[in-house]
Amino acid sequence: MRYDIEMHKHHHLYCEECDYIENYFNKELDDLLQSYFDKKQIPNFNIKEIKIMGGKALAVSRMNLEEHSFLSKIAIEKLASNFPSIKASCVPSYFSKSDFGDLDVLVEDTILNLPGGLNVACENIAKMMGATEWIMNCATKGQDEERRMTSEQGVLSMSIPLKDKSVQLDFVVTSPATYQTALDFLSFNMLGNLISSQAHLWNMAWGASGLIWEDPEKKIPKIIVTQNTKEAFEFLGYDFERFKRGFNTLRDIFDYASSPEGFDPQQYDLSRKTSKERRRDAIRVNYMAFLDYLKENNFPIPDERNAEADLEKICAAFPQFGEKLDTARLQYDIQKRLDYLVSRSFFESTTGLDPDSSKLFRAEFINDAGGIDVLSKKIATLSEEEWVDMIKSKMPVSRRPLKLK
Repeated sequence: MRYDIEMHKHHHLYCEECDYIENYFNKELDDLLQSYFDKKQIPNFNIKEIKIMGGKALAVSRMNLEEHSFLSKIAIEKLASNFPSIKASCVPSYFSKSDFGDLDVLVEDTILNLPGGLNVACENIAKMMGATEWIMNCATKGQDEERRMTSEQGVLSMSIPLKDKSVQLDFVVTSPATYQTALDFLSFNMLGNLISSQAHLWNMAWGASGLIWEDPEKKIPKIIVTQNTKEAFEFLGYDFERFKRGFNTLRDIFDYASSPEGFDPQQYDLSRKTSKERRRDAIRVNYMAFLDYLKENNFPIPDERNAEADLEKICAAFPQFGEKLDTARLQYDIQKRLDYLVSRSFFESTTGLDPDSSKLFRAEFINDAGGIDVLSKKIATLSEEEWVDMIKSKMPVSRRPLKLK
């Protein structure tokens, strides 16, 4: 049995590479299936509902430059007419690109704040664009980590009739707070991901939510370093003014991605990636072209880095990050101390009780104190010795450990 929060009739699309499942809405397909099974019953089964699970999304064709430009114009005009207060931008590619699999339009997520909930909003937007089919993906699982750094983003994919074929239009939604950062990250094809691989040298990632630092020891949560593209690029060694001018060819993008001092080609080696990343990148034509570009240019391998020195440089360049890091480390230490003081092993050694009796006493002790949240605040004001005395004071007199004088 599988429980589904979506109550409207829909099907499921499943990606074998990442185990991602998303909802697919198509009334024409629903009617076709219902009509078929009304005539073709399955013996010994009373069919109440039919769902299809598949590995592909929309059946669409590619676009040439003229078609892509036309759809871009129509999409922006309809958005401006129906949602005048919402920002929307077509995500730019390199200028000489002449063949497109889809059109990506970045849109503020307030477009989904319509009466009736998410599915009604998507249905209305799809109708506005004249879509024959649509799919909404609003989760992070299965997406590039840098591209889906937060759950704020989602993609509404639509099949749009254009001349004698159907083409794909994607509305990539993001919060107003990260709109410009997301646009910069998504711009110029795979450039954002190539830059992010260089950011990994600093234990950071460049994504739709900005430049984000990740603790290599996984002790503290990820911290946003900056959401200002210019600041992020300049720190990583990229010429922001050059980025703003755009790129004529894919080769120009490769040149830019490899331009920082200390560029490390090893960051793109498939053998260094996870199995999922290898499968993903190995089928990306442009990624494999970039690997060929690296071989042709024979970039030198930089000296080994010092993680501690790198972190000091990040803190010096971004003082607010340093403050966030100090706060996160303090919270980690506090939580670590709390976990130790309320652990079963601590209660067992403090009380001298056998494991089962100590477990029962600990549960009663925490409950009588008002729960772990209340107790946490109390522990923060006590020394370990005072905490031990508090525990022992709650034990029956006959079971309290003797104090040696």
